[in-house]
Amino acid sequence: MRIILLLSLLIIENAAEDLDEGWVAVQHDEYIDFNLEQYSLEIKTDSTLGSEDIAWVMFYTSQEDLAGGLLLYFTSTPKYHIMYCSSDRTNFLTDLPTARDKVYVWRVTLTRTSGIRLVVHCNEVEVINTLMSDSTCSDSDWSIYLSRSRSIAKIKFHYSETASDFYRPLTVICTGLKAEWTSTIKTAANFPVDPGTVVEVTCSDPEALNKGSNEVTCTIGTEFTFSKEPCCFNLGKS
Repeated sequence: MRIILLLSLLIIENAAEDLDEGWVAVQHDEYIDFNLEQYSLEIKTDSTLGSEDIAWVMFYTSQEDLAGGLLLYFTSTPKYHIMYCSSDRTNFLTDLPTARDKVYVWRVTLTRTSGIRLVVHCNEVEVINTLMSDSTCSDSDWSIYLSRSRSIAKIKFHYSETASDFYRPLTVICTGLKAEWTSTIKTAANFPVDPGTVVEVTCSDPEALNKGSNEVTCTIGTEFTFSKEPCCFNLGKS
């Protein structure tokens, strides 16, 4: 009896901590106001690989027109599916990181700075990065459902999905240069900055030459797009 009581108290305590951190319990088959172009969507799951559970969130316009969606499959080899882009289940870019106390936190980010790009992180590891196009989307309907005119203003967790426990919005901002750049590259930009901001970069060493782009465009966090990755070379060295 005492063990059951302790377990019950632990569950209640964990749920309270989730709410304190801004997590909201998932309600299925209900429209939720959520601007996916202003905020990233974080989803917390505790399903184990091989459980056959599915996380399924759908995207909608403010008029509740369907604008795509994302499915995560907790099969023995985990896979994903982007609605109206993928025609079948797809392997992640890399192995999923180790779950933290059986928990995965998925961060879903949609950007439109250069095309329509869906990026997903799992426990801070990038596992999906898809630029929607005729070459990357095998479903020809992608340009209809995922078009630039269909701004995503609402989401809905599908009634049949079994994996999503909590969700929360995460403000989409850029927090600084990529860590691997900071030893040789600097900027006068005052972070944080909004997505889409063009940031000028120069070599930290005035005698070095940047053989890449002098301007990079922020997407989220420390991620940037560029025509050629900045790379500084010391002119005094071969």
